[in-house]
Amino acid sequence: MNNNFDEKKMSNAINMASKKLGMDPKQLLNSVQNDDAQNILKNLRPEDAKKLQDFLSNKTAANNALSSDKAQSILKSLFGNKN
Repeated sequence: MNNNFDEKKMSNAINMASKKLGMDPKQLLNSVQNDDAQNILKNLRPEDAKKLQDFLSNKTAANNALSSDKAQSILKSLFGNKN
C-alpha cells in the first residue's frame, strides 16, 4: 500500500512537471528513467536550459541546493518522509 502511495505522489509530480515543461507525462517519465536530460532541456527556453545545465554541472551547488530546508520540504511534500 505504501508503494502505491509513493507511486501516486511520483505520478502527480511527473504530471505537474510535464505541464510546466510542455511535455507529455510519459515522455518526461521516460526521459527521467533513461537519464535523458537533453530531451527535457530542449523543452525549456534556451536561457533556462543553460542555467539548469550550468547548475547541474556544479555538483557542489546542486548538493547545497538540494540540501536546503526549502528543497527538503518540497521533496518531503512530493514523496513523503522516508525515515
